[in-house]
Amino acid sequence: MLVNAMVPRRGESAREWWANTNHVFPEPFDPVEVFLHDVPAEVAAEAGNHVRRQSDAIFDDPWPLSEWPSVSTRVLACRDDRFFPIDFQRQVMSKRLGIEPDEMTGGHLPALSRPQELVDRLEAYRISADLHASGRTGDQSHVHEGG
Repeated sequence: MLVNAMVPRRGESAREWWANTNHVFPEPFDPVEVFLHDVPAEVAAEAGNHVRRQSDAIFDDPWPLSEWPSVSTRVLACRDDRFFPIDFQRQVMSKRLGIEPDEMTGGHLPALSRPQELVDRLEAYRISADLHASGRTGDQSHVHEGG
């Protein structure tokens, strides 16, 4: 299950991903407007207390897998995401995974802005996958065959 995700290709670093997907950063780039625009004010204010410096290694190190795993893959993209706009997500998921993302209302951080809706979606996916694995229903998830 991927939420507002970057999907790398074999050997691609996160730095290369930006250029390879033709991602365009919002201009002007204001992190509050891009990431927290739909987050409740009290949560957004607290979010600043949890920001930590992250390693740049992911930007330089290539993705280590030889191909995307051949597993049931669901993508959830938020229609109001200002960092990975929905049309961009549709294009990337179609080209890289051959699937259309499921969509929900919200911005880039649904765990902060719409936590209950996100949990409900993820739980529904889990139940669907469990039923599918037991052979009791036709799961609507997508299996990516690698590559």
